[in-house]
Amino acid sequence: MESNRRTTAGNLKISEDVIASVAALAAKEVKGVASLAQGPLALRELLHGPGQGKSITVALDNDSAVLDVYVVLRSGARIQETAAQIQSSVKESVQNMTGLTVKRVNVHVADIDFTAPVKSE
Repeated sequence: MESNRRTTAGNLKISEDVIASVAALAAKEVKGVASLAQGPLALRELLHGPGQGKSITVALDNDSAVLDVYVVLRSGARIQETAAQIQSSVKESVQNMTGLTVKRVNVHVADIDFTAPVKSE
């Protein structure tokens, strides 16, 4: 699915993959995030052979989006603070770059990377 907009100059279509790419970049820039994690497999992926769950899923409804972000945090990261920063960064980036309204950003902490501690500043 993609986001469709009609403007006076023509139509604008933004694919879910583009929105997910913007969100992934924003999430990776947050201090305390080691990497993105594999999300759960969709039914289609289960039925059609080996696949990987997406790290970012996007659900579009008119001109708004709900995103699910799956992350691996660094050892020592404060989970609640880091998740709130991810939500804020992803929401701001997606809204600024696409013009979509982001209703929610759900952060799923899939793992902690104990080999990558948070760097002190």
